[in-house]
Amino acid sequence: MSAQKLEEQLVKQDKFKELLNKIYGVLKTAGYRKESFNFRLFEEDGLCKIISFQRNKWNMDESLEFIINIGIYFREDKKLISPKFKQYECIIRKRMDDKGKYWKIDSNTDIDEMFQRIEKELGKILKWFEHFESRDVVIRMILNGTADQYSDTELLNYQTAKMLADMGFAEEVYDRIKDIWSASFIELSNEICGRN
Repeated sequence: MSAQKLEEQLVKQDKFKELLNKIYGVLKTAGYRKESFNFRLFEEDGLCKIISFQRNKWNMDESLEFIINIGIYFREDKKLISPKFKQYECIIRKRMDDKGKYWKIDSNTDIDEMFQRIEKELGKILKWFEHFESRDVVIRMILNGTADQYSDTELLNYQTAKMLADMGFAEEVYDRIKDIWSASFIELSNEICGRN
C-alpha cells in the first residue's frame, strides 16, 4: 500500500472516530455508554438497548462505509451477564439505512454535515426505542406478537421461546408455538406440556 493510500485511510478513520465522538456527545446525555462502534443503554430492570455502527467489511479504498443497526437485548436473569453484547445477539433487531445505502466517508466528507443527517436518524432511533419502555413490556409484546412489526428478524425463535418458557411464560409460549411444525418447537411444546 502506498504512503498516500495509507494516509487517505487514516484520514477516513479519523473522520469516522470524530463522527462517533459527536454521536456519543448526544447519546451520553441519555445514559448511553460507548464501546468501540457500539452505544449501549442499560436499564435497571435488565432491558438493554444498542445502537451499533457496523463498518462494511468490504470497504473500498476510496471510502469508509457503514450502516447503523439497533436492537433490544435482555436475558432470563435481570443481571446482565455480558455487558458487551452485540447487536446480532439482540432479541429484537433492526437495520437503519440511508435510503438503502451505506453511509460513506471519504476524504471530502464534511463530518459536521454528516453528523446533522445522522442526528436526524438518531431521533428516529430513539423514537423506535420508545416502544420498548421496560423489560416486562418487551416480553408482553413478544408473547402477543406486537413486537414482530418492529424487527427485521424472526422474534420467537427457539432460543427466545425457551428462555421465555423458563422465565415462567410457558403457557403463553405454548400458545404461540403449538402450531409451528419444526423439530425444535415440537420438542419445546412437548417439554412445556410435560411441565403441567
